[in-house]
Amino acid sequence: MVPSSDDGTTTDAGISIFNRPRAQLPHMAMELEHYCPDCDADRTFYRAASTTVHLGEKVKWHCPECDYGFVRISDNGTAVDSSA
Repeated sequence: MVPSSDDGTTTDAGISIFNRPRAQLPHMAMELEHYCPDCDADRTFYRAASTTVHLGEKVKWHCPECDYGFVRISDNGTAVDSSA
């Protein structure tokens, strides 16, 4: 008999539905050169957070000098930038 669980996390084959290999992600930059409107200069922004949403990868960037931040969502070369 094949093991299963009552909470639905195990399939009939006894394999957990959460036991899938993670997708290989491209190298993620931790820094970004970008214009900061609060500092009125080009600054090195640092990645504060990132997540994958239905539109692509959503990344929050922050300026360490003034804490100005913006969000960039990109998918296959197309980008939406909240700082523009």
